[in-house]
Amino acid sequence: MYTGFVGIYSKLAHLLMERPYNKKSFDKILEVGAGHGEHLSSVRCDFEEYIQSDIDIKLLKITKKLPRNVKNISLDAQDLSVFKDNEFDRVIVTCLLAHLDNPRAALIEWQRVVKNGGFITLYIPTEMGLLLRLARRFIMVPKSRKHGQDHMRVVNMDHRNHYPYMKALLEDTYSSNKVIKNLYPFPKLTYDFNLFEIWQIKVNK
Repeated sequence: MYTGFVGIYSKLAHLLMERPYNKKSFDKILEVGAGHGEHLSSVRCDFEEYIQSDIDIKLLKITKKLPRNVKNISLDAQDLSVFKDNEFDRVIVTCLLAHLDNPRAALIEWQRVVKNGGFITLYIPTEMGLLLRLARRFIMVPKSRKHGQDHMRVVNMDHRNHYPYMKALLEDTYSSNKVIKNLYPFPKLTYDFNLFEIWQIKVNK
């Protein structure tokens, strides 16, 4: 599914998430909902330790051999109790918030484990927006049929949180932090005419 144009689009989203951190250095980075580990290859900052986590560790086990300072763990993104407060310099979250049963609990946990002055980077799809629905209808649905999949059924079952709700929740939970957010590919237009939004949050405790 993630080949050709869709693969290029996906790679671009990962690179846009990392653009503010090119050549920066961090001690510890946590990625939650890492899936097959697609984001790691786009990371351009230096780090001492990078933890890829997913609730389904089998997804991460198919990734290629990892550098010594990268490790995979099984973890529920809504419960980071295995980590201390202020343990990480960055938390990275790619297209996960739309899937969660308790997104507010997750947002609070992500902030808890990040140091004061650290960062949370989020990708959220413009769920139910017009352009995203058109892209799925005319690109993803035909492609999924070739592979014997029902793309819309998967999306409708898994993406339980829509964009206006996620945006309101983020604004409410992270109101005391410095936030930079950009819609793509048309930042000047509303979410109906965009595919995703990237949030860069500098944590202020």
